[in-house]
Amino acid sequence: MNLASRKKVLIIDSGMRNLGGHNFSYTRAVQAALEKRGISVTVFANKHLASGLAEAFGYRPVFSFGAYDYPAGNGPLRDLIYLYSQSVIYSDELERALKQIPIEDYALVFCHTVNDFELIGWNRYLWRHKLPGHLTILLRQTPRFYSCSRLKLLVHPYWRIKPYYLNAIHAKLGNRFVLLTDSEPLSEDYARVYRHRIVTLPIPINGFIFSADSDVAISHDTIHMRYGLTRGGGICIGYMGDARAAKGFLLLPELIRRVLADTSVEAKFIIQCPNSASGYDNGQPANGVAELRGLAQQAGDRVILIPERLSERDYADLLRYLDIVLIPYLDAKYAEATSGIFAEALALSKPVVVPSNTWMARELSRSGGGVEFRSGNIDDLTAKVLQLIHGYEEYASKAQRFSSGWKRFHNPHSLVDILLRANQLDSIYRP
Repeated sequence: MNLASRKKVLIIDSGMRNLGGHNFSYTRAVQAALEKRGISVTVFANKHLASGLAEAFGYRPVFSFGAYDYPAGNGPLRDLIYLYSQSVIYSDELERALKQIPIEDYALVFCHTVNDFELIGWNRYLWRHKLPGHLTILLRQTPRFYSCSRLKLLVHPYWRIKPYYLNAIHAKLGNRFVLLTDSEPLSEDYARVYRHRIVTLPIPINGFIFSADSDVAISHDTIHMRYGLTRGGGICIGYMGDARAAKGFLLLPELIRRVLADTSVEAKFIIQCPNSASGYDNGQPANGVAELRGLAQQAGDRVILIPERLSERDYADLLRYLDIVLIPYLDAKYAEATSGIFAEALALSKPVVVPSNTWMARELSRSGGGVEFRSGNIDDLTAKVLQLIHGYEEYASKAQRFSSGWKRFHNPHSLVDILLRANQLDSIYRP
């Protein structure tokens, strides 16, 4: 069977477990853009995928481990053994699932938001089986190869994983393998250790973000009724996503306390705070949640907490409702890594607050529609939030002027165009 006779794409998203979050929104957005071209899409997800999602969207629960199932921190050797055991299980589960679809019907496999054990697992699978179509792997983080010596990249048991297995996969597939990232800093860093083609993708902002007029959404959508969200009460400042330490959640109580105490501004806060669904703090209440509950009780409708995971529609309508979006991330990986919430906020012309020395800060410098603060510094964060409130109209105007160009690139259809073109499949999958 030649490529032209295959009209299917397989999306592999080992980290997708529930509604909301990066994995679900990313897969849904790319899937919708592919299907709009008439392409049949199959999705492999985590075995812990919520049953409602599997039934509603036809996703297949395949993998025991996901991209966020990190080793437990039991020491370098034990964690390394654990990582390689994950890769064996992943490879075996991948093999069984690919036999069932079957893989011969697919011209392209798009594997996104990938962990090290998945790279090892793919290499193991390709040692044992032929993949008839193309494979693309999207990496969204880097250990920062620019800081590492060549010797360390060759012999260190952790630092060598990505360079070795990316090159090993390319050796087996040749030009049918394409490495993907979603930021230029990531692509530049991987180019230090991988000399073959690297393609930088746009961020596939979910279509729900733009699918309804904000006034219509506010008057009809249930999230506004559930939480009593009405206009008035000053500038509305919001935090979106889950309550995760790496995303600076612990800074929020003190920030809110200081801003509400400043009599020169009129502001209110809306904080989404479900337990983290992934990572080291998976399922655990983050530091600051109890303190925020106390603040919400004291401040009335000036502090509203949203402890639930939101549907695509609710998430989009809440984001449209906000005036300012807080993105106070602390993790050093955001120096190169992207943020979907940041991309969505810019697309909606929302002024943002982001940490300095990050990909977000570099992109924001082109827009001017927001402010950056010294990462982790509550004094500077407070000062910059107050600065943004006082100058809101000017920042909002700059954000508005920037958004149209941003949306032209960062959308699922642009991503699919680049993805298919990178694999020389655009002539097969013409819309």
